[in-house]
Amino acid sequence: MCITRSGVASIATGRAKLTERNIRLLQKEFNLNPRWIRYGDEPMILQGKLPGLPILKNIPAGPWIEWLESFQPVGNEDYILIPHVSGKHLFGVRVQDNSMEPSLGVGDILIIDTHKKFIRGLAVVRYTWGYKIRNVNQIEKNKYFLTPLNLSYDSEEITIDEGTWFYVPIKVISIRDV
Repeated sequence: MCITRSGVASIATGRAKLTERNIRLLQKEFNLNPRWIRYGDEPMILQGKLPGLPILKNIPAGPWIEWLESFQPVGNEDYILIPHVSGKHLFGVRVQDNSMEPSLGVGDILIIDTHKKFIRGLAVVRYTWGYKIRNVNQIEKNKYFLTPLNLSYDSEEITIDEGTWFYVPIKVISIRDV
């Protein structure tokens, strides 16, 4: 048994009552703290299982295993539930600009699989300035060319260092599809 999106909306708008059964379903489906649902007591999310894949606001430097496995939910973090897509090595990032239009729009979410090895093509590039989403081609051993789809943005060449990571998107969630 699960709670539907329309069921959550009905509860949130007051069209449906918040029953004990609904509280149990919300706890099971989204890992919400029943005391938070009833009284607003923190924490909102119960420790342990996360309520979906985290959508990171920024990709930290260093090996993903160090920061993703120790990820703790913060009040301003987002999560996304995707049926049949889960794992400790998956996370999402939000497209922040229109550099990849028309394929990717602002707000779209890319689901990253940290176990997938980057070869070439679309990647989320973690570099000294944070992260960018670009088409990537290797020029030389440590040099890559990052190309946006939107011609208003410049292509750039980077030389990789220990802070450079290429993450492979396995799924795109378009806000236009919602």
